[in-house]
Amino acid sequence: MTRLFETSRLSVDEASTNISESDRALLYADILKILTPSVVANLPDYFHEITSIEKAAIWFERMLCESRLLVVKLSGPDQVIGLVFVYSENRDAHIGYLLGERFWGVGYAKELLLGFIEWSKEEGRYSRLIGGVDKENIPSAKLLKGLGFIRQPSSDSSTTFYTYEIRWSFCK
Repeated sequence: MTRLFETSRLSVDEASTNISESDRALLYADILKILTPSVVANLPDYFHEITSIEKAAIWFERMLCESRLLVVKLSGPDQVIGLVFVYSENRDAHIGYLLGERFWGVGYAKELLLGFIEWSKEEGRYSRLIGGVDKENIPSAKLLKGLGFIRQPSSDSSTTFYTYEIRWSFCK
């Protein structure tokens, strides 16, 4: 895995198929711990029922085929606490993020997204971040709005989209 960025409490690595079998097995076990029913309640069906190492492996491969998969770890103990998914289209990055349930409510999601925004500005690859949030997921919607994401008009879909315009700083 390749380190993309760090925050004060988190490190974020990009997953790939080029990881050792032992690291892969550990990551599959982490995926099982993270994708609990409460965590995936508002996510698409293919996030549900990940109840075995075999299913975690299939899910992992699917995610790598569909998007960039980022692994979120606590900096100190190097413990996996969440995942970020980035699907790019032109210069737009459609992002999704999730944290294990026991890591909710302590500011990790905000820290993660602030780090991702800063990394995106430095990377210069994306001009806009787009996050889709299930209308039932009020905490995530509040977080995105608090970080400067703008709610987009939507049809009667169960998902609300929020966008963040990347403004690059050419002078440091």
